[in-house]
Amino acid sequence: MSEKSRRKEIFKKLAHLIGGFVIFVKGFDKFTEHDSLIGIFLMLLGVIFVAFAFFHHKLPWFEKHEAWLLWLESLALGLITYFYFAEGKVALPFVYALCTIAYLVVGANRYRSEAIPK
Repeated sequence: MSEKSRRKEIFKKLAHLIGGFVIFVKGFDKFTEHDSLIGIFLMLLGVIFVAFAFFHHKLPWFEKHEAWLLWLESLALGLITYFYFAEGKVALPFVYALCTIAYLVVGANRYRSEAIPK
């Protein structure tokens, strides 16, 4: 494996790891605010994304469906954006909105690269 492909693989794992951790933390926050259903849902999604980050190289299925996982992460981040807007936060929702858009764009790029035969 070349250095460039190894670095690319590390960045893929890091994107899912950071996204999963952020989603888990917001889920835990929602759970402690007595919004347990949404909190458990977000924590479960966070754990799933972190698990995919750790077992990324062992799942051949993952490479074919990574775009869908990125879109699911963007959906979760969009939900968190909505929660922050509803809570009356000022700047933080815009950061999450940018992250949501970034995950959507990366997912679309990944989907397009998967559709092109090699």
